[in-house]
Amino acid sequence: MGKIIIAHRREGENYGANMSEAFRDSVDSGADYIEFDVRRTGDGELVDCHMPWIGFRMINRIGYLPLQEAANRKGFSVQKISEILRVLDGRKRVVVDLKEKGYEKDVMDMVFGYYKGKDIMVTSGNADSLALIAENYKVLKGLILFKRSPLNLARLAFGFFPDRLYKRARADFIFVPYRQASERFLDECFNRKVPVYVWTVNERDKLEKIMKDYRISGVSTDRPRLAVNIR
Repeated sequence: MGKIIIAHRREGENYGANMSEAFRDSVDSGADYIEFDVRRTGDGELVDCHMPWIGFRMINRIGYLPLQEAANRKGFSVQKISEILRVLDGRKRVVVDLKEKGYEKDVMDMVFGYYKGKDIMVTSGNADSLALIAENYKVLKGLILFKRSPLNLARLAFGFFPDRLYKRARADFIFVPYRQASERFLDECFNRKVPVYVWTVNERDKLEKIMKDYRISGVSTDRPRLAVNIR
């Protein structure tokens, strides 16, 4: 099969408010996994939101209905995780991207209502969240490395591997922005036999390069059909 292809954000597919149809289309795209981001609203609803805010309001401080109204004014909708899982109905493997700490069990119990562990990847930038997942669920776990600080960028550029953090997270692979995946870092991960997944890549030339790179195991993209055709 070659590289694992993960279908990323549906906004790139121009579905606007019809996000259920966007997820159905992702199922038919040929991608191996469909990714959704998880945040909790102020009234406790688990939703698919990439950013922690909408306008000038933090998502974890407003209810679902005000969040949906604000999203609709911007031309898109916010899908509940429960609705996404009903739409997917176990037809495509999933990547569950935990954006915050504290609701791991609620999310995983919901996902396991539709999937077996072998069909689930969980990603997070929080090592403690992944360690909690590892303790209670048999799924693949990816540690996200993403900080714009000069120190972090320098570490990646020089191939520094976050060994303590990786072990604390009990992770199975690294998930890193493609633009930060330096040659030295990819070499270091390969030598350690640590799989690397990169995000988010939409350009044809970069996707073609990734497909030929033996050090990269998978790619997250807004253009899964293009990635599948190149693979």
